[in-house]
Amino acid sequence: MQTLNEILVRLEAICTAHKMVNDYQFGTLDDFLDNRDINYPAVFVPLPQVSTAGKQQSFTFKLFIMDLQILSDDNLQDGLSDCLGIANDLFAQVMYPLSPWIVDGTAAFELFEEDREDSLLGVSVEFTIKLPYLQDRCQIPTTYVY
Repeated sequence: MQTLNEILVRLEAICTAHKMVNDYQFGTLDDFLDNRDINYPAVFVPLPQVSTAGKQQSFTFKLFIMDLQILSDDNLQDGLSDCLGIANDLFAQVMYPLSPWIVDGTAAFELFEEDREDSLLGVSVEFTIKLPYLQDRCQIPTTYVY
């Protein structure tokens, strides 16, 4: 079974291999927004939601593809279009059928505009990666006796 770390390593490789992505960061949104060294367009991956149902573990990721909005230039439409294209490309890579995970082909895309220190625009894409849940009580390093 793949670990969260292995999933994140593969996601980072997919994102940073895209020729239009200049920066990648995993963590909290505050850490990302406090980072003054971001080279846009950038992909930010916050902490995923993880759930288990039966013999399957699901990791729900929400990737944010962001670019700077140049206020003196009306680049909102072009910037959103570019970010949506990147989001579609990344989701297509995540769905690659020979990946070690299952993605059912469903994703939710949301366009946004954020006015902070940097005026940002972009697209978020949310999808779920599913893996077999193979945990076994016999393999747990514990001294607990049933």
